[in-house]
Amino acid sequence: MICVMEEADVKFLKASGPPCPTADYSAIEDKIKKTEWEKERISDDLRREQVLLKQAKVTFDAQREELIQFLAQSSKTVQGNYMTLRTDLSHHHCYTTALKNFGQKSLEKDRGISDEKGCLIFEDEDGNPAIDIRESKSLPISIIDTGKCLSVETAEWISQLEKRQKKIPSSIDILSASHCEELEVEGSLPFDAVVTAGHASPDEVIAVVRPASYGSVAVSEKLDQKHIAVTDLDMVLEIKLNAEDKDLQKTSHVHSFRASPSSRKGFRGLYIFSVNPKLIFEKAGEYTFSFHIKESDCSSYVNSVRVKAQSQVKRWALVSDMQHAKLSVRVGSHFPPISISCYDVYENRTSFRHVPKLIAKVSTKQGVILFQSETLKSHLLSKCSVITAENILVKSSEVDLIRPGYEAQLTICSKDEPFDVSVPCKGIPMLANSKMVFDAYGNHVKQGSDLSLGVDGFHFQQKTNIVQVDDHGRVDLSGLLKVSKGYGESVHIQYDAFFCAVSLSVFSSKSNKLLFKVKSQIEKRMLRVATKIPEKCCAGSQLEDVVFEIVNSDGVVDETIDDNEKGDMSHSLVLKSDSTDMDDTVKYSFRHGCCTVRTIQLPEIEGSFSFRAAHSRFPKLNMTITVLVETAPEIVYESSQPQCTAEEISLQNNLSGFRIPKVEHDDNAMVLGPSPDSAKSIGNLVKSLYDERKELEDKFLQDGRRIGEHEQKLKTFHAQRLEYEKALSELQASLEANSNGDSSNSPKKERMLGEIESRAHTAASVVCKVLKDKKYHDFSKDILGVVALLGSVETNELARILTEFLGEEQMLGVVCKSYKAAHNLETCDVHGNVNCSTGLQALASALGTSLDGRYSVICLEDVRPYEGECDSGDPQRRLLLSDPTLPNGKTPPGFSGYAVNMIYLDANQLYTRTSGGKGLRETLFYHILGEVQVYRTRETMRKALECIHHGAVSLDGGIVRKTGVISLGCGKPSIHFPVVAPQSQNSRYQRMIDAKKSMLRTINDQLDKENELYDETLKKFEKSKNKYAKFLDAKASLLQQFNDSAWNSP
Repeated sequence: MICVMEEADVKFLKASGPPCPTADYSAIEDKIKKTEWEKERISDDLRREQVLLKQAKVTFDAQREELIQFLAQSSKTVQGNYMTLRTDLSHHHCYTTALKNFGQKSLEKDRGISDEKGCLIFEDEDGNPAIDIRESKSLPISIIDTGKCLSVETAEWISQLEKRQKKIPSSIDILSASHCEELEVEGSLPFDAVVTAGHASPDEVIAVVRPASYGSVAVSEKLDQKHIAVTDLDMVLEIKLNAEDKDLQKTSHVHSFRASPSSRKGFRGLYIFSVNPKLIFEKAGEYTFSFHIKESDCSSYVNSVRVKAQSQVKRWALVSDMQHAKLSVRVGSHFPPISISCYDVYENRTSFRHVPKLIAKVSTKQGVILFQSETLKSHLLSKCSVITAENILVKSSEVDLIRPGYEAQLTICSKDEPFDVSVPCKGIPMLANSKMVFDAYGNHVKQGSDLSLGVDGFHFQQKTNIVQVDDHGRVDLSGLLKVSKGYGESVHIQYDAFFCAVSLSVFSSKSNKLLFKVKSQIEKRMLRVATKIPEKCCAGSQLEDVVFEIVNSDGVVDETIDDNEKGDMSHSLVLKSDSTDMDDTVKYSFRHGCCTVRTIQLPEIEGSFSFRAAHSRFPKLNMTITVLVETAPEIVYESSQPQCTAEEISLQNNLSGFRIPKVEHDDNAMVLGPSPDSAKSIGNLVKSLYDERKELEDKFLQDGRRIGEHEQKLKTFHAQRLEYEKALSELQASLEANSNGDSSNSPKKERMLGEIESRAHTAASVVCKVLKDKKYHDFSKDILGVVALLGSVETNELARILTEFLGEEQMLGVVCKSYKAAHNLETCDVHGNVNCSTGLQALASALGTSLDGRYSVICLEDVRPYEGECDSGDPQRRLLLSDPTLPNGKTPPGFSGYAVNMIYLDANQLYTRTSGGKGLRETLFYHILGEVQVYRTRETMRKALECIHHGAVSLDGGIVRKTGVISLGCGKPSIHFPVVAPQSQNSRYQRMIDAKKSMLRTINDQLDKENELYDETLKKFEKSKNKYAKFLDAKASLLQQFNDSAWNSP
């Protein structure tokens, strides 16, 4: 919009939208001066110009009045707040004066005033329309006087507006794949397809701004500049991921890019985003791409790429809800359902291709299997991405191996696939049989019938006592009942005698009729004291090292009573007395059924002293001990001649020199009373001798018990080792028998043999024919064959790419055992010419052909073999090569293995050995393939270039020969390794053999450790036994004499 004001007032022209530059007035001033100089000569022309100027002013004044009237009407329409937009010329009035042939370059250059800073039309305080220029450009009034500003008609103005409107930037778009090819960019984002995780995005994504006219015309198949609006604003690309995995954040930011407009191949206005390698579609879900320009009104472009998980499974794992769970189950009951999901190489949850056959194992932390079950029920959930394993019944008699904590591990694995999942668990010994058949007339109760349980001595682990009959006519009470009565508690059931028992009654929930009743007796346990307690003791003395034991009904110590404060199996002893202040808060731990109380203080007052010892958790398991406390009588001394020597002489002299008054006693008690200092020293000496004897005896017995424990463990481990060795032998025999049906006579190998034999005039063809004919055995006994026929592979892709990597010359190479055998293939005369009457040349002539050109011969004894270790448990003896690692320490994605280990050797070649004991894999194939790596795709191989040092191939045709050298193009070799499908049965046998070997190694390790402990304990036992024997030899007579003197005194 252009508004012209009086020159005396402001003398400017105010414009909204793209501004106009200040005019060049020098020409006008020169013209005026020139007119004045030539006034006399052109006076007529000057008068004519003045008349025209007056007419122009009159015309301008009229147009100004019309414009003011229009502005007044417009301000009423928009309430005085109409603002001209710099990009929307349709709001301009049809009477606005157009600028023709003036300032077009400046308009493009100065375009940049925002809508908020453009001119504003409003009403002043008097209600008159007014214009606020703000940051819009102004034009002096003299420009209009020059005649460069002309009036235009309404139709022409509207036409100009429409043309300009079509060029205005309108929307953002992404170039298609065909348009990207014109710019030499490979591919575009796969918006119209679902891609698999690991799909790499194109290196560049190109976006453009479309003009308003783009949607109204047919889109050209070729890229056209007229469909691309050129701007100077930056564009932003934001990528977000809406992940399928519920464990991840629902919507997460992936990356943001910013790009400025650039040119390529002559096209301007291109926004080129370099997204690779920052963008790789690894996570399954929906990647949303949002393109927008913040400073523009252009509509944004939003589209998405759908990514699905790979079908190839990398690992199994527990569902997230169970990853931190710790299962606890009793023997004889079922584990709860275990939910397992599988994941691809990018940790996306993927689908199971079928319902696998599952095996459940419960093992110790050392790997000893407690039980194994193959009767699992499994079914798929959540669109086949989760499998649930049920009906895992725990049956084992080896639970004592994990005592006292009963910590174990549950492993669920597949029979046919090398996947498994483990979860910590606790296997607790079972209660009474918890599966019972309820039967009124000898028939099973109907499935789904509700039954009510009545218990005595049990406690329900669930809230209700209502249970249902299953489809087998049984009620499964696994883990539902817990014995609430303790050892020693007696109950009276009907007319039976008093004994420790619990009962379970089953009633019909409808009629409340008793259907079944069963009684179970609680195992009997008894607390006893193993140390002899004297009936009489001195006042103020102590009972020392009193041992308590918990025994069963047969009097055998129950070693399962073992204190475990951290678990739920706490076993301790407490002592209580009503007559003294004995601290009953002190607890003494049971160890393997025994509890030792070091000291029990006796009162200083004479009389009968009683105290009670009880189990801390089972108070009924108790006993009361009574001791008579007396003041010891005085000792009367008599002189006597000493006997023996040293310490014994002095002791015997004192013993014979006094008389002990007769007191009440028994075999288990000895009471000494106050005496002079000599009697006190004698008593101390005797006490030290008894203490020393007891200490030596306890140590001797303790070492003996430990020897018995170690012998029992050794017996168990030996039995398990024999079992594993037998199973391993059977599996290896099955594998060897199955391997006899190898691929040496497969149809594909026969076809490849025929293809090689058809290659006339080649050494490989002659060698193949010679090896088949027995009459040439003497000549061919050290010739192994042709490289292409000495191994096979599992896929056509691998056969093709390995052949291209090696080349046909190496594939047709002849393999001999030694250089001597290779030398026999060809002889030369003194001039170096090949002698055609000997060696392979002569055999070729005999077969009606000849040899042309050179051929390769590989001598196994002379090539440098692989010096590392091989997998001795693998019948194929694959090489133990470390996987390549990236700088981050991880194995490259897409790495399938080493080519040398992907060659399958026939059974008749497995045992081929050189004089150094090396096989074909360590010699021939390591020589020609080395440590060539195999990848799934070129892309994964390209990303792993950092860790490729000896060459690599990809199954889709890529070849890297060494660092900096690659092979391009493609080929279709006719000579290649035969393709033989993998033998799944052999794979299953091999996995089972590997598992058995692992178990056997664990057992052997435990056996070695146990043997060391046994030998160590045996040495300690011999040492303690010798010490005890020496003590008895030296002190027995002295102790006997003391006993005789003490108890036989009158």
